Amino acid sequence: MRFKSFLHYLHFRFKRKGDYWRTLLEQISYENMPLEELRRIQFEKTKRLLIHAYENVPFYRKKFDAAGFNPYKFKSMKQYSSVPVTTKEELRNAGHEQTKAKGIPADRFVSDKTAGSTGKPLFFFKDSAFEVSEACALLREHLRAGVSIGDPCVILRGNPPKGLKQGLFHSTYFYSTKKFEEEKLLDFLSFLKQKRIQIIDGFPSFLAAVAKKMREKGVKLKTKAILAGGEMLFPEQRKLIQEAFSSEVFDRYGAAEGMGIAMECNLHNGLHYDPTRFVVEVLDEKSHETLVDKEGVVCLTNLENYAMPFIRYLMNDRAVLHSGRCSCGLEFPLMSSVKGRVLDALWTRSGKLLDFNMLDPYEHYDMLDGFQMVLRKDGTIEARIVPLGNPEQVKRAVEKELREYLDSSIKLLVKAVDSIPPDRTGKRPCVVVER
Repeated sequence: MRFKSFLHYLHFRFKRKGDYWRTLLEQISYENMPLEELRRIQFEKTKRLLIHAYENVPFYRKKFDAAGFNPYKFKSMKQYSSVPVTTKEELRNAGHEQTKAKGIPADRFVSDKTAGSTGKPLFFFKDSAFEVSEACALLREHLRAGVSIGDPCVILRGNPPKGLKQGLFHSTYFYSTKKFEEEKLLDFLSFLKQKRIQIIDGFPSFLAAVAKKMREKGVKLKTKAILAGGEMLFPEQRKLIQEAFSSEVFDRYGAAEGMGIAMECNLHNGLHYDPTRFVVEVLDEKSHETLVDKEGVVCLTNLENYAMPFIRYLMNDRAVLHSGRCSCGLEFPLMSSVKGRVLDALWTRSGKLLDFNMLDPYEHYDMLDGFQMVLRKDGTIEARIVPLGNPEQVKRAVEKELREYLDSSIKLLVKAVDSIPPDRTGKRPCVVVER
């Protein structure tokens, strides 16, 4: 465990009465355990979660009973395929009365939502009892990338959290990429230098777009590490980002349903996931048969969310779960880079950056049943919406929202449709770019 300074060590050592220190030490100890011991811990946590869900979550009790699954007789992870899979649509249709756990104090429920990149977001609850574990898992990623605790970090987001307290030992900054224009590039680079940022966390498309503009202007910076996640990282993006920031780029996989699911080691042979925090499976899309060394759909169980459990939850991302082990020595299972959201960030002719990850049309979620943006070859942007209520009123609200992101040189067409058809992978992507 590395710290920027002795003062940062003292601050972290006694933060939350030592909770952070103990949790991070435990998580780091898992990295040195043999796979058999990791699997034992995973089984114990999985069984506890299954019993909790059966006893306290009506949705899962009905689902388990219908499938003939008895969590009290769960004896081995080899039986896990008998647990029925869960979809986002099932959770949404069941409603919170059926999916929230009983017997958990109200102050442990933290509201959140998925990104809506596959058509419509899911509004759900996280368990605040595990917020320390989640935070430490992210710190462990930083340590694995060669960064010290206390090194300044910037997280690039369209809508940064509000009300953040910045004390003496504050070292994580949120930088808004909303309405990011070319003239703001120098301000952004100045911010990185002023704060002596050592690690940058952002979407690959945005980072690559900034790196491309830096190359055009002959600007370079040096950081310790770049964490790229939220969408697929392409080789050309990795090379571009790495050259611009003189830094190693680490691909990572996470989602609102599970933060910090998997990340590359410095050998970049794939992504390691922690089996003590998650059960990650890859399934055949139709039969839901478990696949190894074959591409399929990612199925996730979050072992740390008791407030609204995600058990064998289909993520609609594609990956390969490998049977082999990485030569880095880490015993965590290995998976391929995840083929999930493939979005684009583009510079317009007027010098404005359109980062489609930052659009949040579901700010008007009570008026929309579906949304998709199509960037046509001629530069026109067509926003397809499935309105709830008066179509013209919804169209005006969405157009006003989108116009905040788009400059006047871009032609925008908002079109009301009956439904958003799935693509060949079964997803309903939020953004489609005509090639």
